[in-house]
Amino acid sequence: MSRLPIVLLALACLLEPRVARAQDQAVALHNAILRSGPRKTSRNLGTVPGGEILEMLHRHQTGYYRVQRPSEEIGWVTESALKILDETEIHHPSPDSVPPPGDPAGALSVIAGAFEGCIIEGDPSPNGSQFQEIQGRNRLKNRNALPAATDFDPAVTLARLVGDGTDDTGRFDEAKAAEITAWVVHVKKGGAETTNCHKTDSVHVDAHIELALSPTDTMKNRRVIVEISPRWRAAMKAAGVDWSTATLQHTIEHHWITVSGWLFSDSEHKNVAENTAPGGDTNWRATVWELHPVTKIAVVAHP
Repeated sequence: MSRLPIVLLALACLLEPRVARAQDQAVALHNAILRSGPRKTSRNLGTVPGGEILEMLHRHQTGYYRVQRPSEEIGWVTESALKILDETEIHHPSPDSVPPPGDPAGALSVIAGAFEGCIIEGDPSPNGSQFQEIQGRNRLKNRNALPAATDFDPAVTLARLVGDGTDDTGRFDEAKAAEITAWVVHVKKGGAETTNCHKTDSVHVDAHIELALSPTDTMKNRRVIVEISPRWRAAMKAAGVDWSTATLQHTIEHHWITVSGWLFSDSEHKNVAENTAPGGDTNWRATVWELHPVTKIAVVAHP
């Protein structure tokens, strides 16, 4: 039997463009246009600044990658503007120096007022039509109280949060907290938003934790998002627990955790959540409901 077909097949594999895997990341080499589709003629959605880290979703034969920004915005960027990062280029702390998150050793005190120059209402534009509504949403995201036992809703489970593709807008109560056990698919740095006064450094933006029902049930439209706010991260650090995004990537990603926090409906994302926009091709979450802010994390054995 001739070896020529085998050789040709091997060459084809080597020359085939790389397909983005679920956890691939890339850095923008320079300012790049984010487009609505994988073509130069597709609508301009804005600019991705040089140096921004993007999550890679899919490569199109036209030479564009579908990407997700830290702000959760999804669009297409030309391949020539990106450098795909391998694992050696993504910083993770040394495993010998980083214990898993646990209970704080000292007293926990979360700032209730302004946090390093950013008031609890954030910095939405006072001229905007939703100014007061956004301020109210930001006050909820920046809550500082530790939930009491009576605040927890025992009816909230991860399965109920994932839902079944039916509208869950009013399913839970933002005055309540919840505790769930889940598989951590991914941990990443959030982006600039009014909640945190448009700051972009890792200390002053949220950490987004993407949760799934199991290690094999990780499709994006079945994920639940929980978020660590800068205020809670700072309080934990003062009490001896490291909730930095880089540390959490190393200590809880691809582990089971039990996580507690305040229930929050992030209606800003209703058009990309499976339960409020069923079947949408840009859906990257199951529900608008989150635990935000997270108030406790513990790595646990398989439930």
